[in-house]
Amino acid sequence: MIAKRIVWVAAVAAVAALAGCSGSSDPWQEPDATVKILAHDLAAGHPETAWEALPASYREDVQSLLREATERLDGQLWDASFRTLGKLGRVIEEKREFILANPMLQSQKEAIPGLERSLDGMASTLHTIAESDLASFDRLAELDIGEFLATTGVELMAKLRSIPAAEGEESWADSFDKLGRTTVTVLSREDGRAVLRIEVPDEEPREEAWVRVEDRWVPEEIASSWSDNISKMRDAIRGAEATDTEEKRQAAMMQLAVVDGVLDQLLATKTAEEFNSKIGAIFGLLMGAMMNQSSTS
Repeated sequence: MIAKRIVWVAAVAAVAALAGCSGSSDPWQEPDATVKILAHDLAAGHPETAWEALPASYREDVQSLLREATERLDGQLWDASFRTLGKLGRVIEEKREFILANPMLQSQKEAIPGLERSLDGMASTLHTIAESDLASFDRLAELDIGEFLATTGVELMAKLRSIPAAEGEESWADSFDKLGRTTVTVLSREDGRAVLRIEVPDEEPREEAWVRVEDRWVPEEIASSWSDNISKMRDAIRGAEATDTEEKRQAAMMQLAVVDGVLDQLLATKTAEEFNSKIGAIFGLLMGAMMNQSSTS
């Protein structure tokens, strides 16, 4: 369903459930206009206005969480993780034909067309993420979320739109187009609270309460739990730091090194037979390691 897919996009953008833009001098004055803006801009592939749709205090909350998390991250481990992610994208891109020639896939012919449609988009998306400000610890520390959404966010949305639909499913492009035809009716409004009827083509109409927070309109469900959720996230960040040890850090670096080595081996293969032989050996190695870890935990 379109609603579920849009929620997923909003989670990848961290706060993109409140996006939009408008031609008026203050587009956020009216609750129904805010929702129409949200639908229009997400449909057009512009998640950057999500940031502008949030109340100023909410934006500061999110930026402060990012700053606090960055202060507690291990920069070396962070950078290594994204280098490995980028290398995975290279394997998918450069060894696409070898992947499709895998005997397990060849025995399930019906799965191949869907995989063919998604591999290019997957590789391109991984490349975009691995080259973005997220991939550098130094750049992450200075990250402006609004600017990130206006650059990398727009690029990722465009890639989603370009992914063809799997057989029997709706494409991202069709989903976004439907979202852009959202209609909104104000059912009631009083003292900074409005009840809206929101209708998206091919979806069940829904009623939502929105409330005024500072100079923005926000879903009441989000507003009522915002402070608690921010506190829980801050506690989680601090709790994760408290449980980190040098031993765990070294173990994580070793695991990344193993994965990186595996990807190097796959990149070095010259034939589908060699690629699939490596895949089989690596899979066996990983399964053995997982079983060993399970027995000792």
